[in-house]
Amino acid sequence: MSKHKNSIASDLLHGANEVSKFLGIPERQVYYYVEKGHLPVTKMGNLIVASKTVLRRHFIPEKAAS
Repeated sequence: MSKHKNSIASDLLHGANEVSKFLGIPERQVYYYVEKGHLPVTKMGNLIVASKTVLRRHFIPEKAAS
């Protein structure tokens, strides 16, 4: 069970700074996208929390089945 918790924790990005580094965009742009609802994130108070897996899926959609 500890291994499962570690895999979840390693998938999370805490704060706009971590999200901006992961996406390669300015931190201010992260705030803008969050405000406009363009990023799949959760807010814990004022802290932005995002999943690396969810962000990858958001920006790199799977190919449609033929």
